[in-house]
Amino acid sequence: MLVNVKIGPKLIGGFVAVAALCVLVGIAGLVSMSRMSTQSETVTLVTVPQLDKLGDYQVALASVRRYEFGLLVARQTGNQALFEKYTREYQAALTDQVQRGADVFEAIPRSPKAEAL
Repeated sequence: MLVNVKIGPKLIGGFVAVAALCVLVGIAGLVSMSRMSTQSETVTLVTVPQLDKLGDYQVALASVRRYEFGLLVARQTGNQALFEKYTREYQAALTDQVQRGADVFEAIPRSPKAEAL
């Protein structure tokens, strides 16, 4: 079938076929990059700030642990003024910092698999 065709048309046909393949691969690449851009925006604008807020939650929990340790030390030493001071700070840390962190944590979208845990 292609035996009687000269070399020029065969070369042109080959280049056209390769060019068509390149166009198809380019279109597939652009579509994939568009999807990646959307996912990247989701990660950058939603997930990372939430993870940053979870870091604040961890700091709040560490401060609560510090207040608990201070409460124990104040109780053991019998220092009532220090005990009352740590009690007020402990309650403030719980209601302010920890509750804010817990609210952020609850607002984070999770997959059904993560919810099952």
